[in-house]
Amino acid sequence: MDDEVFYSQIVDKVHQTLDWAVDLVDLSKVKVNQYQMNELNATQILDEAVEHVWSQVQAKRIELTFDEADRLAATSIWVLCDGALLIRALDNLLSNAIRYSESDSVVRVAVCTEGSNPQWVHLSYY
Repeated sequence: MDDEVFYSQIVDKVHQTLDWAVDLVDLSKVKVNQYQMNELNATQILDEAVEHVWSQVQAKRIELTFDEADRLAATSIWVLCDGALLIRALDNLLSNAIRYSESDSVVRVAVCTEGSNPQWVHLSYY
């Protein structure tokens, strides 16, 4: 195993350990109802979640798509939430989509609408 691969594996394990620590802190916040509610834009939330999984996307050579029309629709969605917890949940969904996708496949993030109103975020992988 060459040094670059070894270093990469160490970095991945460190990130995984830090993620577990954050998960424990987040879980303890939920158990004691210590939410930090803020009004956040859906595009910002999705962008941050995508940024968190970007190294996984690159490692598996996955095409992560977020259609420009969906991106525009998401800018009109404002969510009252604990941003850290919502981003964490989206991270988890994206990570699972990436983990269970074949290399060189596509993971698509979409904002689904009902009429002209954005309603929810949809993840698909193929």
